[in-house]
Amino acid sequence: MSETIEIGDRVKIGEREGEVFKITPLPNGSKEYRIAFDEGPPQSFICPPQVIEKVFSPIERLKHRDFDPPIHFDLLVQAYRLSLAYEYDQLLSLSSTRTNLEYYQVVAVHEVISAHRQRYLIADDVGLGKTIEAGMIFKELTARGRARRVLIIAPAPLTRQWKREMREKFDETFWLYDSNTLSDLKTNIGRNQNPWEYHDRIITSLDFAKQDEILAALSRATWDLIIFDEAHKLSWPSPRDRKSDRYKLAEELTDKTDALLLLTATPHSGKKWQFWKLISLINPYLFEDEESIHPGKLQEIMIRRGKDGLKDIDGKPIFKRRFVETVPVQFGPEESALYRSLTNYVKNEYSLAYEQKKRTVGFAMVVLQKRMTSSICAIQRSLENRIEGLKKLLAYLQVKNVAESDIKLTKDEERLFRDYYFDPSSLTDDEREKLERKILCLSSYDVEEEIRYEIDSVAELLELAKQIKYDSKAIELRKAVVDLLQANPKEKILIFTEYKDTLDYLQTTILKDYKTLAIHGDLDMDVRVDIEKKFRDSDINIMLATDAAGEGINLQFCHIMINYDLPWNPNRIDQRIGRLHRYGQKRDVHVYNLQVANTREGAIFIRLQEKVKIIEDQMGGKMSEVLGTLLENVDLQERIMRALAEDEEVEVTMKDIEEAMENNLKMWETVSNNFLMPLRDFDMEHAIKVVERSKNLALENRMTGKDIEAFVRHFVAVHEGKVENTKYKDIYRIITPQVLLGTKQVRERYPLVTFDKKVAFDRRDELKELEFVAFGHPLLEAILAYTKSRLFKGEVTAKRIGLDNSEAGVLFIYRLRYMDSKNNSIHEELLPVFMNVRGEYDSEASKLLLNALYDAYEELKEPDDSLVLKVAKLMELADAKVHELGERKRHDVVARREKQYRILRADLERYFNRRITDTKWRLTQYLQRQLQGEDMSISMERARFDLSRLEEEYAQQMKDIKSQREVYFPKAELVGVCVVE
Repeated sequence: MSETIEIGDRVKIGEREGEVFKITPLPNGSKEYRIAFDEGPPQSFICPPQVIEKVFSPIERLKHRDFDPPIHFDLLVQAYRLSLAYEYDQLLSLSSTRTNLEYYQVVAVHEVISAHRQRYLIADDVGLGKTIEAGMIFKELTARGRARRVLIIAPAPLTRQWKREMREKFDETFWLYDSNTLSDLKTNIGRNQNPWEYHDRIITSLDFAKQDEILAALSRATWDLIIFDEAHKLSWPSPRDRKSDRYKLAEELTDKTDALLLLTATPHSGKKWQFWKLISLINPYLFEDEESIHPGKLQEIMIRRGKDGLKDIDGKPIFKRRFVETVPVQFGPEESALYRSLTNYVKNEYSLAYEQKKRTVGFAMVVLQKRMTSSICAIQRSLENRIEGLKKLLAYLQVKNVAESDIKLTKDEERLFRDYYFDPSSLTDDEREKLERKILCLSSYDVEEEIRYEIDSVAELLELAKQIKYDSKAIELRKAVVDLLQANPKEKILIFTEYKDTLDYLQTTILKDYKTLAIHGDLDMDVRVDIEKKFRDSDINIMLATDAAGEGINLQFCHIMINYDLPWNPNRIDQRIGRLHRYGQKRDVHVYNLQVANTREGAIFIRLQEKVKIIEDQMGGKMSEVLGTLLENVDLQERIMRALAEDEEVEVTMKDIEEAMENNLKMWETVSNNFLMPLRDFDMEHAIKVVERSKNLALENRMTGKDIEAFVRHFVAVHEGKVENTKYKDIYRIITPQVLLGTKQVRERYPLVTFDKKVAFDRRDELKELEFVAFGHPLLEAILAYTKSRLFKGEVTAKRIGLDNSEAGVLFIYRLRYMDSKNNSIHEELLPVFMNVRGEYDSEASKLLLNALYDAYEELKEPDDSLVLKVAKLMELADAKVHELGERKRHDVVARREKQYRILRADLERYFNRRITDTKWRLTQYLQRQLQGEDMSISMERARFDLSRLEEEYAQQMKDIKSQREVYFPKAELVGVCVVE
């Protein structure tokens, strides 16, 4: 082929392509070429010495019989088909994740992905798998090229769970950002680069991100998707309250992302304002104020389903029942004596700390009181720890040879304490235990003699504790375990305790003749996961756990739980139960709460649990949904301590608590009934249609796991890599072709890979290094990108295809793209157009030939000359047909955009008209008062400013949605041409 370059020719320099628009001959025989590149500004090049390659059109190549091997054409076609899979309304996450998905999860994902914008509040009940649904949405957006940069923000105890879930179920690696990570990054990347822009997939904790210095850098980064877990923690209770730091964080970041998911099982706490501010993070224009919320519009941005309405394909409930029983325990005489003495000490010191406003010392007394009813071992160690701390304080006052950090909280510890005090779930189990040990060393006193007296008082308590030979609660636990294992020797039992000291005591003393496992805060997440698997797969019957087991450990294979001691927070009890009572549980869950009855706090908690049970029965078992609301604004810890300090009767204490619970429940019911749509009844028929449609489209368009495997195998073979068998069935080893090396995240070897979803799921525990090559895997994405960015604009080939009733002609493959006025892609699809030798379009043959891949042909070295000579004319006819078909499709795209536009316009008009009208009315009132002699100049100026700002914002928002309304259909791009005989 001639390579004479003329004005108007497309050329390639290095990896860049463009069009020549000026050529200037030079005296030395060279020429200066002025080139307009597809990306970037025009540039000039002198050739020679610069090498400029002409890019020939498919028609030019056909005329010169310049054919590519048919396999190249096939790979290119399949690369485009796989890349555009999502455009066929297929849910890629059905086949590209390692998790077995329930129908209700698929429907939720389909609803979000099908929406105009992926900004949703997912408020499904506890245990329905909101993490899985969010992960599926993330994978769907990734496949569409719309989730390159993703940020997940969760409470600290859940961050590692998110990292684990993303890795194991979705084959996605996220970076966990904390203070150590940021410190290391700043050292390695330089202080001028924003560390939040260095990695694209990041998980961080809510309370870490909200800090001013962290948020300052975080808010400078932009994201494609942000996920807030436990979104109810982003609370702004009322307009009278100061905006919380957590809400400020969310408010700052929601404008930095297009897609936003808020996940919570408790979307509101009975407060309309608080709920309105939460949903305003998703769409600030949906409702004008909290009174205008109504279920119809809310469904546009909210998914909310309960366990009760969910059934499997056979019509059986997916979730089993749960039964919670309180087991009263009586302290013996020696234990009661210690309890009375300790309580007297605690209430005196608590009252003193309260008077001196020393909140940390008061909290130390709370810890002592709670550990008294945990175990005799726990209180002994706590008293020993307190004596040691008081002695350090005494030494510090005497000779100053003790570090100040040993007798006071550091700044970081003070921050942790503030977080813990206002939200106990904000700390990890490990952080909580370390903080409590430190706080137990603090005192209200700063005079040597007073501290000596306190040391003596605590020493007397310790002596009483050491004299106790029997732990009544431990004996009751032992009896319960014996009874359960006698009834079923294979039974699995989960025992929860709040403190590691108690856990150690139970494991090494009370249950020492049983095989046991333990999970606690000193173990990192990988070790906890290994212990979970060992508990599931071995003959070990008993696992002991602190609340660290609430951090990402799922024990659906176990259905019996014993709460050896109870946290002073019913929410945390519910979270513990959620480790067992969740998706995948095959049996009814039985929970036994051991509670010391002959103590003041024990009696209060027994009554509290009875009240909770009554409410649960009234609500038909929907306890998780409302539990966080019942004690809203009730400081249960402070209320119990006050009852102890004032020797208050249990009836008096419970009257206050029950009244608060009833009032909170009424508020919750008002908001739920008036503003929220009811928990949705699950439509299985619709769910099946969504799943089957997606599966059928995958088969029809050659986008199954087998099709991906065939594509990868042929690409690797063509480019001199290897796909080798291993000793495992359907698991292979891939040696990456050289052409892909250097691509980000692509490795030279993949020792264990599979293309089969079932294999990836079934062998995920046995083969930890096994990778699932599906949509989103770096190797597949690199192959797709390389195949679509070959030297030529389109592949050109010729082949003889042995299909029934096939005839000679030319198959043209086009890519249709529809754009809005901002040049954003709205819709893309691949369109095959087969023109037979007579110049007729054959729709059926177009589809059949598109699927004739890899080996359903023989290569034609010398195609029919008469057919090749007709290609230019046939292409004219094909272009006309593509334009016709493209315009038809455009009408569908326009109709869809118009519907979205009308909804958005109505929301904006309603929101701004109300606000503008209110502001004008306010300005009118100010004018009247001004005429009556009042000086209203400042108020009027402010009102005019507000009015101007609202009108400007309204105009800009209307302009933005109008730009999205327009749909443009640029000339279709020719991807490839195949001469068919």
